[in-house]
Amino acid sequence: MSGLGCTGPTSHVRHLASLWPGLNSRVLELLRTQNPMKYECAACGYVYDPEAGDPENGVEPGTPFENLPHGSVCPECGIGKDMFEPAG
Repeated sequence: MSGLGCTGPTSHVRHLASLWPGLNSRVLELLRTQNPMKYECAACGYVYDPEAGDPENGVEPGTPFENLPHGSVCPECGIGKDMFEPAG
């Protein structure tokens, strides 16, 4: 989907949703989980990989970043998850 302004799996899902507003939310969630996106801590560079999760901190493998609990913090530096950005 290059050339459509999409930069990653999450933006592809948003793009599909904008084309088909009635697309079932369950289908959208399936699309999101089929292409889990990694996120990087802007403060220390730690990369959260949804496929690996963070078992040492109670996050099961396969947990998308978007499903991390509110208040989650970087396991390396302790900064909030709102300071993470999609990893490129």
